[in-house]
Amino acid sequence: MRRLPLIKAAVGAWIALVLMMGVQLPAAAQQAVLAEGVQAPASGQEDAASGRVQWMQCWTEKTGLAPSQIKAATHLLGSDELVTDVVLRVPERLARAALLGAGGTNVSLEALVAYEVPAWRILSSQGLASGQPLSLIQGMDVCLPYPVKSIAMSPQPMVRGRTAALMIETDRLAFCRATYLGQEERCYRDGTTRLVVLVGISALTDPGTYPLRIELVSGGEAVTFSMPLEIVAGSYGFQYIDPPPQLSGLMDAELMSSEERYLEQWRAVRSPIRQWDLPLALPLESRVSISADYGDRRSYGGMVSGYHSGIDYRAWSGMGVVAPADGVVIMAEQLAARGNAVLIDHGWGLVTGYWHLSKIYVRVGDAVTRGSVFAEVGSTGLSTGSHLHWEVWVNGVSVDGKQLLALDGLAGIQLSPYVRSDRLGSAE
Repeated sequence: MRRLPLIKAAVGAWIALVLMMGVQLPAAAQQAVLAEGVQAPASGQEDAASGRVQWMQCWTEKTGLAPSQIKAATHLLGSDELVTDVVLRVPERLARAALLGAGGTNVSLEALVAYEVPAWRILSSQGLASGQPLSLIQGMDVCLPYPVKSIAMSPQPMVRGRTAALMIETDRLAFCRATYLGQEERCYRDGTTRLVVLVGISALTDPGTYPLRIELVSGGEAVTFSMPLEIVAGSYGFQYIDPPPQLSGLMDAELMSSEERYLEQWRAVRSPIRQWDLPLALPLESRVSISADYGDRRSYGGMVSGYHSGIDYRAWSGMGVVAPADGVVIMAEQLAARGNAVLIDHGWGLVTGYWHLSKIYVRVGDAVTRGSVFAEVGSTGLSTGSHLHWEVWVNGVSVDGKQLLALDGLAGIQLSPYVRSDRLGSAE
């Protein structure tokens, strides 16, 4: 008895595809496909919301299908699924048996499945031959769901270990959140109708294409759509560090793991007020060279292996450490491996960290301003010499801070200028 619903669904999916191809089916068959509370809309029926009408007109022009067929397709696939890539998947036995007539040529569903032709292409017989996926990143002309006016994400593709910004322009006030790689992050408002979310990718993420799902709410209505997040491998080095015997106790794997777990509470900090602009300021009073770069794979005496989650600057003891942007101190204390450490929250999920300090001049809750000295370089904790370890977190993920030291660090995404006010953001 369990097979009956599956067979019904599979046959229904095939009939739906034929329906969307414009092939006339008996009315009873159409109703069978759209049963259980979903009725086939009459041709020319307009949605009450003007935005949905515009969206419908866009897809009608793009596919050449009647509004009733577009509406049937959105009921079956979901309106969000017509926005970006949709891969057709049907049972293998059904795919082998069924044929679709397209432009006088019979095309098997098996072939469509094998070549992963997007469903929106299947809606238009003229597009069957190309099978070109639709991608927002490539600037294709797509029908965005109301109230979305435009979507931009840059840089794309992303090098793992770096940061991208997703910007959504809307026609009216809206709220959204983005889900990717197991993370769910809120969008922040950059003006009345512009939403922004930062996407930080770890240097350890496997290269590939991942879905980035966006849920947007406006005027009591919700719309969900997805877009591809393409990640490519970066080029990172390797370091073998041989600490002196007196530091061997700090190389204990459990100690390091325990300290990482302790820091997790601050990786969850998200404050809604942005207190930074690009480029960020260099976190030191003087410009010095880099002794160990972000992302380098490293080994401490062969005992502990991992990767370098920040940037080591070859600075001398006593050099002033400065805030790269306005912010609020959320941690200032001594740790075992990281020595004297400070974390500063700059808003919108951007947090910066400073390890191995000799002196700390701030306390938790203090506000710092861009360029102000709040600590001194040292060699406390697991350190073989004076230096500053500078760490940058984006939504809790350690990323390459050098990217944000450039004016065009987000590769074309321009945020509104940050204007300092008396009311500074604080950690949530």
